[in-house]
Amino acid sequence: MKTKFYISVILMLFVVLTTNAQDIHYTNFLSAPQVLNPAQAGNDPGRYRIQNNYRKQGNQISNPYITNIISFDMPVYYYSEKGAVGLIYINDKSADKTLISNQIYINSGYFRKISKSSYLHFGFQAGFVIKKYSLSNLSFPDQFDMTSGYFNASLPTAENLNNQKSSYFDLNWGLMWSVRKEKYQSEIGFAMFHYNRPEQSFFDNADKLPVRYAAHAFYTQNFSQNHYLKPKLLFTQQNTAHEVLVGIDAGKILKNADLKDVRFGIGYRGGLHRISDAMEFNIGLIYRNFQISSAFDFNISNQKDKLMARNAFEISVVYQCPASVVRYRTTNCEIY
Repeated sequence: MKTKFYISVILMLFVVLTTNAQDIHYTNFLSAPQVLNPAQAGNDPGRYRIQNNYRKQGNQISNPYITNIISFDMPVYYYSEKGAVGLIYINDKSADKTLISNQIYINSGYFRKISKSSYLHFGFQAGFVIKKYSLSNLSFPDQFDMTSGYFNASLPTAENLNNQKSSYFDLNWGLMWSVRKEKYQSEIGFAMFHYNRPEQSFFDNADKLPVRYAAHAFYTQNFSQNHYLKPKLLFTQQNTAHEVLVGIDAGKILKNADLKDVRFGIGYRGGLHRISDAMEFNIGLIYRNFQISSAFDFNISNQKDKLMARNAFEISVVYQCPASVVRYRTTNCEIY
């Protein structure tokens, strides 16, 4: 009865998506778990994991958009209860490094066991964001130099540029349902980012950051003992912007002591109001306690003139500390 209740809660939250995106995002979204959904904190069989995600978009220009994320998370146990803690640092450079964003979040989570092989996950993130811009690479219409025929950033401007820094407190939350069995694994999650609608303007006007909704799901089916397929889906919405990413991975589990798993995947990125955007290809492996994956976006849209809509490259490196397993246990006893 409890299982049906939890499933109903998740389904109702997905309906919210149909009522009303472009935050920091990754094509290989399952490789950036805490950015994908706060409920992902501690969703790992090891003692803890340390992760670095790097994305570069717009390789055709001299200064592409770059996003770098460093994160840490670990499960926390209290008797029969399971929780999680995590920490995320995000550095995002865009517009020829003119706009720079630094973000730090503290993540907490709770796992509720609803059956022998399934959990309901709750997650909450609280963070602080600092955005600033530099004028070194900017020029404005009133800085056009008639003598040279070019814009000159050293000329005076009437633009209001007194406040070059903006900061705000940010709240995110998410929930997720996961199933782990011998032959298959599945996961479905929903998250809301910028739940408190923080103000992010550089000027005196109140510009509230819109809430971003994110829903994801995957299903891993094992074939024999060595091969598996993993279809996956991501949907995000922020204001009227939508993004849909559909993909499938194929992998092989190896019996090598060091190289444990290799996979290859293909996906498609689009939206509800546009036909096509990009194809993505990704590869990954598990070597000892490291999970390494990379992805490449290949633009297929008609917007060939928009450089920032073109190719992107990602790489993710995760160190997973193995769980401690007690092999032998001794108990003191009296000798008679």
